[in-house]
Amino acid sequence: MRDLSRSRAPNLLTFLGLSMNNKHCPSPRVPPTAMAALGAVLTLALLSGCAGFPKPFGPQAEAVTPPPAETQVAAEPVPAPLPEPEPAKKTPLFEWTGKGRAVTRIVVDVDEQKARFYEGDDEVGWTRVASGVSKFPTPVGRFSVTEKVANKQSNLYGKIYGKGGRLISSNAKMGKTPIPAGARFDGADMPYFLRLTNDGIGLHAGPIPNPGRPASHGCIRMPKAFAPIAFRHVGIGTEVSIVGKGPTYSAYLAQQRAQSPRPVVAAKPAAPETAGSLRADSGTFGFTLWAVIVILGLLMFMPVAVLGPIAEHLALR
Repeated sequence: MRDLSRSRAPNLLTFLGLSMNNKHCPSPRVPPTAMAALGAVLTLALLSGCAGFPKPFGPQAEAVTPPPAETQVAAEPVPAPLPEPEPAKKTPLFEWTGKGRAVTRIVVDVDEQKARFYEGDDEVGWTRVASGVSKFPTPVGRFSVTEKVANKQSNLYGKIYGKGGRLISSNAKMGKTPIPAGARFDGADMPYFLRLTNDGIGLHAGPIPNPGRPASHGCIRMPKAFAPIAFRHVGIGTEVSIVGKGPTYSAYLAQQRAQSPRPVVAAKPAAPETAGSLRADSGTFGFTLWAVIVILGLLMFMPVAVLGPIAEHLALR
């Protein structure tokens, strides 16, 4: 049996730069176990050294870069949704089916105490109203909306409050109801006002105590829940026809002038007296005095030819 350890030893020693045939250095006798241990050490050294070199082949692990932090972007404002069509509304006092349609004309019947709203020939709503009582009637005729005021207060009718907020009059009229010193006039609320005349007639929200019967000072009251709908759908210039029993607008103005308090005209101050002026205490006495002066003047300067016959005539009688 061949000794493998002895046959392989010279090759390993030759690789390390040692020669087994050196004359000056006799060949040492190396035990087989020592040669095996030396081979194992060299093998481990070669393997550990190769681990430090990069691998020329095969997939290489890539460095993992952490993802960048997310940038906080301000959210864009979401546009408000478009308003949906207005649903139909119906109560015992009014009904509305306009669904956003513009009102082109209004017909108010003061006998029926009802107002109807139209777009062209189509009726889009109706409501109970309260027009003026007999003392303050609503004029009839054709009018048009000339002004829209959402928060209107009357400058003619209202309440009077005294000091400390004490109610003095609940149905006061400016210029007619006396206002005590220290008191204030608070005009009546007329929200969602649609003006028809310059003197204050219009449609607005207000109480309707007895549906079907007049209750106002001349304006046309609408239910508080319906007035905002009418205000939103009625524009400037919308035609308003008021029909039924009532005065024309000209007769209404004449009636209002007759009922309004007449202004007090201050007396004119007397003209100052001047030196040498003749001042009479009575108009009749002044006229008589001037007449006497005129007659005396005529008698003084009248020619004798005229006075002679007159005197002779008087003497004969």
